[in-house]
Amino acid sequence: MNNNKHKREVLEAIDGLLQNVCDKLYILEALDKDKSDSGAYDLHDQLYDLFTTHNSLVVGVERSKSIVPE
Repeated sequence: MNNNKHKREVLEAIDGLLQNVCDKLYILEALDKDKSDSGAYDLHDQLYDLFTTHNSLVVGVERSKSIVPE
C-alpha cells in the first residue's frame, strides 16, 4: 500500500468523523432551541462558530481528497 492510499483512507475516516460531529451539532442546536428550559439559546453564538468551523473542515477535507491521486 502506498502513501496516497493511506492519505485517502485517513481523509475518508475524517470525513466520517465530521459527519458524526455534524449530527451532534444538530442535536445540540435542537436542545438549545428548547424554550422549556432556562438555558434556551445560550449556545446560539457558539453553535454558529461550531457550524462555521465544521463547514471549513468539510471543505478542506473535500479539497484534500480531490488533490491526492487515486
